[in-house]
Amino acid sequence: SMLSGLRWPGGPNELFDASEPSRLIARGYRRVVFGDHGPYLEFEPSQVVWENLPEVILKPSHAYYDEYYSYKGFVRLYKQKRSVGHKRNPPAGGVRQNRLGGYADYKVGMCYISPDCLTVQGLPAAQRSNEPRRWKR
Repeated sequence: SMLSGLRWPGGPNELFDASEPSRLIARGYRRVVFGDHGPYLEFEPSQVVWENLPEVILKPSHAYYDEYYSYKGFVRLYKQKRSVGHKRNPPAGGVRQNRLGGYADYKVGMCYISPDCLTVQGLPAAQRSNEPRRWKR
């Protein structure tokens, strides 16, 4: 799995869109969170390269998170707005464990991405085939 290629949290981890490895998604991460939907990497907003997640779904204030997507939608980032500590089970799709502490230890204000969406192997920018080259003047 991609997790085995990670260095320690806060180390020099550059994490790229696994479907488009020239696009940097984050620099570093805080920790791996294991919830009932499987592992997620946790990021501070300052670690995220927001311009590479241009598609935004801002949910109503009572929702638990907002969603940010990469250009082609392969990477989905959740930005946590409310604690799930009082919710014992995840939404549909997760395993119902009825956890007293909530179904995952997501922190308000932090960002979460599944490691399935990311790779530590980036491509040099010169190999980007679908973008016009920008020449420095």
